[in-house]
Amino acid sequence: MEHLQMLQLSKVRDIAHYFKPHPIGWKRNPVHVGAFVKLAGVFWKNSLILDDPEDILGVLEVLQKSSFMMLLPHLNEWVHRHARLEEKDENIDFDDYRMKESQSQDVLEVTFGYDAKGSRYVWCGSYSARIYTISGLYRGIYKQTLDIIWDQDEYGAPLPSDEKLREFQAQENHECRTAFPIIRLVDDAKPETWWIFRWIYADGEEWLLINFEEQIFWHRHMGNVVCLWNSGDGMWDPEQWALAEADRQDQPTKTILEVLEETGVCVDNDGNRESKEDDTESDTDESDKGGDEDKDEGSDRVYKPRQFWALKPDLSDRFFVAFSKAFK
Repeated sequence: MEHLQMLQLSKVRDIAHYFKPHPIGWKRNPVHVGAFVKLAGVFWKNSLILDDPEDILGVLEVLQKSSFMMLLPHLNEWVHRHARLEEKDENIDFDDYRMKESQSQDVLEVTFGYDAKGSRYVWCGSYSARIYTISGLYRGIYKQTLDIIWDQDEYGAPLPSDEKLREFQAQENHECRTAFPIIRLVDDAKPETWWIFRWIYADGEEWLLINFEEQIFWHRHMGNVVCLWNSGDGMWDPEQWALAEADRQDQPTKTILEVLEETGVCVDNDGNRESKEDDTESDTDESDKGGDEDKDEGSDRVYKPRQFWALKPDLSDRFFVAFSKAFK
């Protein structure tokens, strides 16, 4: 068993190294997680891979954006195994994250508080990622202080009182909660149950929110819609993933498969599904299928449901945009 685990570990490292960005100016396209599964199997269950945080970080560094969504729910054990606990009772720090690309939106950024006593984080070393829990929206004075200093025409001008600074921050938080139901969901949750995963691509920064306890995932392009996943390997199948409105999770949900078909994300300009078997290199070996193939004899649906994930890199963002329209 240990020999097989070592072989799988070696294969995962080889694939990650092949797709790793190089500092000399050239890079490879991000890879779909199905390539890892097809060549190395269900690697996230290998205890040798789970033991070393850098092996999973090496995989995350080279994945497509949509593949992050597929893999992260599997990483609950890895995250909690390597998460470090903040035991010091110090001032809470803050991070700003862009919510919208459009400059026409009134609320562009959200400010989360982190690094409180009892928070957790995964040390990522030299990797272009940050993984940590948040305590909700930031309610301190330092963000407003820095904003005012940055905007001052005269260096050293007097600052408002701490009470006034807290009022400014509270107003920003109120506007953000009003504009984004997902922020209300996160801010009202038990502190340190929501994790932020942030990583750097060549074309900019990406980030997402995930709650392993509630099994909820959200990407900023999804708007008011959150993704709910089921336990086990069924989460690889878009028929088993559900979408819900962030502020109405008690209402009926839709599967991802339904939404992708409704929005036509997996249909090309000729009306054909882009995920047909002759168009994709899907993760279809025995390590991922788990048994029988999902054939539908005698019908026009010749694809496997999981092949919706095996899309070209430039289609990754279209998933999240499609999800945002699920209940419109």
